[in-house]
Amino acid sequence: MDIARPLTPVTRWPFFVFLPGSMFCLLFLSSSICHLFSCHSYNLNIKLLRIDYKGITVMIITSFFPPIYSIFRCNSHWHFIYLGGITATGIFTIITLLSPSLSTSKFRTFRALLFSSMGFFGIVPAAVHGSFVNWDNPKRDVTLAYEVDPNS
Repeated sequence: MDIARPLTPVTRWPFFVFLPGSMFCLLFLSSSICHLFSCHSYNLNIKLLRIDYKGITVMIITSFFPPIYSIFRCNSHWHFIYLGGITATGIFTIITLLSPSLSTSKFRTFRALLFSSMGFFGIVPAAVHGSFVNWDNPKRDVTLAYEVDPNS
């Protein structure tokens, strides 16, 4: 005899944060317009590249919302800390990308470090902290495999 389990509602807001972030990057303003009009002139190309990088940053930020939320679903303070951290790092990256003085080749390493830190701020909590928090969960390895390697 099957025991009836109460249905729990599925939280959809992390996906609804991710979807507009991806659409902003890929469809609306960022990458498609940048690559379509980048051959117009040098000055427009530079401005469009800044917008493209801004869209990539928005997509990186929003892509961490569903997995971080689901990994730390039972520990809500951790997903607020990590999602707040990745959002703050992303906003700082966008401000840096929009600043003409910080867009010079002199700050190329700094910008690369900002993008790397955004990636590490999402992967380290998911892989390291998430494995300790969910140590007794039998589906932990499958979830972490999808987070670390999207081709799995």
